[in-house]
Amino acid sequence: MKSFPLSSVIRLLIGISCLAGCTRQPDYFISLPDKASSSETLGAHEIRRYLYLRTGVLPSVRQFAPAEAKRTQVILIASAGNLPASLPVPDSLHKAIASMQEQEYKIITLNPPSGKKILLLCGRDSVATLYACYHFIETLGVRFFLHADVIPDKPLSFSLPDLNLSARPLFALRGILPFHDFPEGPDWWDEDEYKTVVSQMAKMRMNFIGFHTYPESYPLGPNFTSKAEPMVWIGLPEDVQEDGNVTSAYPAMHFTTVDSTWGYWGKPTSSFSFGTANLLGTDVYSASYMRDVSPWPHSDDENISIFNNLGAIQSRTFSFARKLGIKVCVGTETPLTIPRKVQEKLKNKGMHPDSPDAVLTIYKGIFTRLKILSPPDYYWLWTPEGWTWEGETREQVKKTVQDIQLALQALKETQSPFTLATCGWVLGPSFDRTWFDKVLPKSMPFSCINRDVGFSPVEPGFAGLSGRPKWQISWLEDDPALVSPQLWAGRVRKDAADALRYGCTGLMGIHWRTQSIAPALGALAKAGWEAATYDTTPQPGGRDLNTEDFYTDWAQAMFGEPAAQPL
Repeated sequence: MKSFPLSSVIRLLIGISCLAGCTRQPDYFISLPDKASSSETLGAHEIRRYLYLRTGVLPSVRQFAPAEAKRTQVILIASAGNLPASLPVPDSLHKAIASMQEQEYKIITLNPPSGKKILLLCGRDSVATLYACYHFIETLGVRFFLHADVIPDKPLSFSLPDLNLSARPLFALRGILPFHDFPEGPDWWDEDEYKTVVSQMAKMRMNFIGFHTYPESYPLGPNFTSKAEPMVWIGLPEDVQEDGNVTSAYPAMHFTTVDSTWGYWGKPTSSFSFGTANLLGTDVYSASYMRDVSPWPHSDDENISIFNNLGAIQSRTFSFARKLGIKVCVGTETPLTIPRKVQEKLKNKGMHPDSPDAVLTIYKGIFTRLKILSPPDYYWLWTPEGWTWEGETREQVKKTVQDIQLALQALKETQSPFTLATCGWVLGPSFDRTWFDKVLPKSMPFSCINRDVGFSPVEPGFAGLSGRPKWQISWLEDDPALVSPQLWAGRVRKDAADALRYGCTGLMGIHWRTQSIAPALGALAKAGWEAATYDTTPQPGGRDLNTEDFYTDWAQAMFGEPAAQPL
């Protein structure tokens, strides 16, 4: 008897089940306008996919045809500027659609006097229309999280509903700051992980992802310094090739199992307990661009490869994110830390590494490379971490402002297409948290994370900033407790309500893990759209708002309706 690989059998069963579903023709179809955008097309096929997962029925996707719409019910996905001219839309709805603001969308059931029911999913633009599609999918009982979707076990009996929903975000930017350093975070992400995360972000109606880069020899305590991270390459413009690859680099790394930079003792996976090494497949586990490199500080060629291989992943990932309407931000700390190896190259050119000309040159090198790679939307400059617990001197503030001004000059001279922003563990210096607002261009967004790993409230100084974007970044978990459950949904709601009150235009969350903190991530995504509806009466302790409705919905999605209320 001939044997078949298990994978072949599984594929055959999936194919049979799909054919079985296809034989059950629904009394509706999904429709797109002529010349539909990629986002509209994605939205249509996502609705088709999730309807199949919930109902076992696979509707067809077709171009909108007025005659066919009179005979069969339709789910129509179309942005405001792409509505079919023959669509029977009342004048009042036409006006409402025409007046939609940025990222706003509507999900409305039309019941034309002659013809069948039409469920219209329409956004201000194609990305807002995609948001409408994912919102509709949530009405089917599906829930989206950063790590995965949650699909109810019980099949859904579906008929085209009567809906009248509208949504507009309270914050123009809503997203995440996955923080590099510990292996619990993005240090171990590869291209698939980055793309999965940004795909899930679009489903959660978030549109911003930012990354911080620790510099070389960052002081972390007595006799303990960090190693440079490769998220941003620092170097001379002439070391950047036409394709964005670099010909010179310095020692840099993201976490591997044999490194001990961030407080973990290096240990080959073969010495892990309970056969864990069998899951990892290599004695030195890491992201692909760190794989098979020699011990620190690596060879010159290895360091060049680390930056080039990660750069290729970034280029593809950033382009993918942009297609989903997601803004990307990367950056370094200010004043800029120039790696020792790059300092030597500057000296060989007759430039003192601390001179304004040298710093300007290096910023031009950074921006030149990013401009060639799929460029980010923002580049943020992080003020020193020590400002949050040690304070700062007037001289340090002066040097920081000078450094930012050099970065602005480099941005202009390289004609780079991204926007500079500030960030940090504080909004500004201790003598006046709004000081940078007085000396830096209004085009620069200002942002910061809460102090005390999130136990302190939103920085009140945001209220004193005017005429510029300002982004609140909440702690979804704190790094001293990355092996513990952290349920900060109530704190996230409190931060969102405060940020809205202070006039912030962005709401983000700093984190490392994904599945372990799914409630906090879910609360963050929802708060970007609904924070104005929260009961702002603080819970005991003052750092949380009520989350009973949130956790009831979460428990129902995760464990089913019978378990939701007791939980």
